Amino acid sequence: SSFLFLSVVRFVSDPDFVTDWIGYLLELQFGMAIIIGSVLERFIKKKNSWVFWAGIFVIVILLNCYIVSNLAIKQFSNIGNAYQQKIITILKENVPKGERVFLSGTPVFWINAYLDQAQIRGGNDSASVHPFWRHAAFQIREGKDPLVSRDLLFALGVPYVLVHKDDSEEVFRDFKVPAKFESRYFKNIAGENDMLYKVDKSELLSYSSSDPDEYRGSREVSRGNSSRLRSNNNEFFGIARIADERIMKVKKPRSGDDKEAIASYVSYIKRPANAAFLKPNVLTLKFSTDQGEVVSLAVAYHPSWRIVKGEGRIDKDAFGNIAITPEKSGEQQFVLSFSRKTLEIALPIFISLVFCFALLYHESISRFLSRVFSRRSFGLSENDD
Repeated sequence: SSFLFLSVVRFVSDPDFVTDWIGYLLELQFGMAIIIGSVLERFIKKKNSWVFWAGIFVIVILLNCYIVSNLAIKQFSNIGNAYQQKIITILKENVPKGERVFLSGTPVFWINAYLDQAQIRGGNDSASVHPFWRHAAFQIREGKDPLVSRDLLFALGVPYVLVHKDDSEEVFRDFKVPAKFESRYFKNIAGENDMLYKVDKSELLSYSSSDPDEYRGSREVSRGNSSRLRSNNNEFFGIARIADERIMKVKKPRSGDDKEAIASYVSYIKRPANAAFLKPNVLTLKFSTDQGEVVSLAVAYHPSWRIVKGEGRIDKDAFGNIAITPEKSGEQQFVLSFSRKTLEIALPIFISLVFCFALLYHESISRFLSRVFSRRSFGLSENDD
């Protein structure tokens, strides 16, 4: 009954994700086993019941063996069904290793079981470190403005988007306005009903100006010498970019569709820098900076990121991304490592052990506390109200 109540509450609060209910399949199996066992126990006589239960046990074991061998193992060895194989092929043949792709729907859950693919998830990604990444993902998925979506993908270091059309086999067609990807800011490079788009490199222009409105959608400079238009040399700006130091003073976006703040942020990105993850928690960078420049990373900031090679400091920008301010200009190589301090790891373990001890010996602790506090007086007699 408790599980049924929680299921109803979840459905009422978010009907679009009712199929997430199957995520509780294991709990459902336990619940059904308890219910069936309780019913059978009431209606079957205890005489010779051990024979019946032994038979049920054997049937259940054989049934589970059949399910595991013929469904789970066989399906895994065949790398999924035709739809999964199609998505895997599209990404494997068109997305270079190490580059990110924006995914939504079911592929976000199973793609990394078959393919080492860096991804940014659409939808409610509760695991994202910085809240603005969730706002950006929501806007890319459900927003109407193609230019805002392009700028957000640029800011997050994502050159590819996989869009599921109405005739796709995908259950979750999360993009509310898929037609926006047909604009000049994107280019279809693969697929028909499951289409892989790439951000059009010719449209990625970095515009150093104090007025972000001049940058948005413009290709010509017409407001004086204070503005400067810079092309990206036909190279996508990935997770590491050299940016003007003024990017650190950009106001924080109010939401995922804050056009002015997003355009201002993107306008200060100048050129790409070389970056590679040696390990999931180790990032190496090679770049050259001039005076007044910083390194902007499309990686969410966290205090556990530390510089282990190179001279500079790590800050957080308005998007919640990492920004590195080098101490000197010129050619440089940095290595960043994500590692927690011993205290950060030990403290949660210690607190958990304390709570476990309290649960195991709660009766003894309760008696001890009762004796201690019964001897203490707080200035009131037992007859006082």
